[in-house]
Amino acid sequence: MVPETHKARRVEIYRADPFPHRWVFEGILIDDIEATDATLVADCGRLWLFAAVADAGTSTWDSLCLFSSDKLLGKWRPHHRNPVLVDARAARPAGAIVRTNGRLWRVAQDCSRIYGGGLAFCLIDRLDDEDYAQSVVKTLAPPSSARARGVHTLNCAGALEVFDLIVPLRTAGMLQGEGRV
Repeated sequence: MVPETHKARRVEIYRADPFPHRWVFEGILIDDIEATDATLVADCGRLWLFAAVADAGTSTWDSLCLFSSDKLLGKWRPHHRNPVLVDARAARPAGAIVRTNGRLWRVAQDCSRIYGGGLAFCLIDRLDDEDYAQSVVKTLAPPSSARARGVHTLNCAGALEVFDLIVPLRTAGMLQGEGRV
């Protein structure tokens, strides 16, 4: 598991022992970085880490950075083109990267209107040491039936799909504001 640790300025990884009741710290993948929504994928014998990183002139809403390593707890190298994408419509990671019919797909947050305003389904066209390219194939707004302002993540496991929605808190006794469900 790679939890959100951007406030600690590092990307950490944990191992389940036993799953899902206890998590053991395994190590720091990348130190001294404010990376959000770190997402791992293996491709062509190498590990890749996708993350939204706020650098000069960008925010975690609009920039995508890549890092690669030969081993999970090995040395992670930043991609020489980082940020590989600056686009509020499809940069910030929003769930696991999946392989379908030999192609890699990633879900990104559409932050062009508001944070997590929707999802973009991106086909990864190129992922190597020289370049990164993706094509946005489909976008999805939050379901209107949920009265959600936004959607933060989508993950799938078998027949189960899980959305992380941003909704107004209107339950009696709760403070006014917003939360994620």
